Amino acid sequence: MRKITGDPNVPAGRISQKVNGVPKLNEIMSGKIQLRGDIYDPNAFYWSETEVFVESYDKIVATWIKTNLVLTFFRVETQKEEKDLIKDDISLK
Repeated sequence: MRKITGDPNVPAGRISQKVNGVPKLNEIMSGKIQLRGDIYDPNAFYWSETEVFVESYDKIVATWIKTNLVLTFFRVETQKEEKDLIKDDISLK
């Protein structure tokens, strides 16, 4: 999975995560997630173990094994959809 919009942790175009095989709907797969130890260091990227669950064709849930942190990735078609998802996420906190 490549990042389209990116952020300081993993910029656009970099691989966010990779799995061992082709994930299927409602299946948990092991893989690796790319993280960045220091956003100011261009060489601070590293890989860590993850489990990936394809909840739907538009939603992937990844659990970072080391910390049990759950990351949710959504497919968006437009920048408006992306902004709406971010707004909804902020309002839930």
